[in-house]
Amino acid sequence: MRKVKKINGFLVVRFNDREKRGYPDLGSFGVIDAEQYVGDIDLDLGEMEYTDAETIEIAVEQARGLNAEEDYTDKPTAYAVITETATTSREEEVAPKAMALSYEEQLKTQIKSKHYPDIDPRTAAHELNGYKTALHHLGLLDADDAITEPDTFGEACRFYTDEGHRAEIMLPTSAGLAVLSPHDYEEGETFTGCTVQTLKCRCCGAESFTWSKGPSPELEPSALETFKNIYSGVKNDPNVKKVYALGLMLAQECPDNDCLLYLNIFNMAREIDDALDVVGENTAPALVLRRELMEKAGELWQMYEKTPAVQQYKEGMGS
Repeated sequence: MRKVKKINGFLVVRFNDREKRGYPDLGSFGVIDAEQYVGDIDLDLGEMEYTDAETIEIAVEQARGLNAEEDYTDKPTAYAVITETATTSREEEVAPKAMALSYEEQLKTQIKSKHYPDIDPRTAAHELNGYKTALHHLGLLDADDAITEPDTFGEACRFYTDEGHRAEIMLPTSAGLAVLSPHDYEEGETFTGCTVQTLKCRCCGAESFTWSKGPSPELEPSALETFKNIYSGVKNDPNVKKVYALGLMLAQECPDNDCLLYLNIFNMAREIDDALDVVGENTAPALVLRRELMEKAGELWQMYEKTPAVQQYKEGMGS
């Protein structure tokens, strides 16, 4: 026999041709408790946990399965960690495997919590791997126990275009597709006649809101000078009125250049503004939508001040 791999106290061994001729029922690999192994097939055979694996992959899984059973039936290994200072010495008992499992459960909770927006299945696996690696470097966790598979917490959320998202934002052809969300949302509860929907990610459980919209209608002349439902402190700001007036002009006639992007953002901002009319004051959807409206107004002001095509259009209109 030849030792091939050690997995948490169990050895995966390869049987040679002579041993297989002497014991015809043997496979190509076997699994044995490392403490029972002596290297003699006649002595070790009675202590073997498995002797029938034809590939090393099967034997490895057999060994890992034994370790899993051991975890459930035996008390996890504990270590004494001694902390010494110039004046005191403190000893604390720790169980590394239990600590790693506890941290894994903590990360599962963080993935689904809105308070940890940067934690998704991919980053959680990375954090758990770092945590286990630190324990391994301290000599508290075996190398095999320190391994974290990339899909430990499931598949990471992916970015989807507007075709895969239910917000149905209408974009000009020249603007291309928009990346809207890193989550694969499914429809949830609706509010006020399907104007606002709650969404929940199929992969990680992250929750958000969106508003239902069909194709944008032709904009009609409006007596409004600013957004109706933006924060009161900026509603009558001259700059907000400027970006609103420019949006109304572009809605009537828009050049085939970056002004289309300005008009697209303006249309989305007006749709959010209209949605706020029906969701009610101080509701969760209203807070989300009003924040989105402020962001869109900020984007419009940046384009109003810095986009060359918009500057050229304003000069042509004499504004």
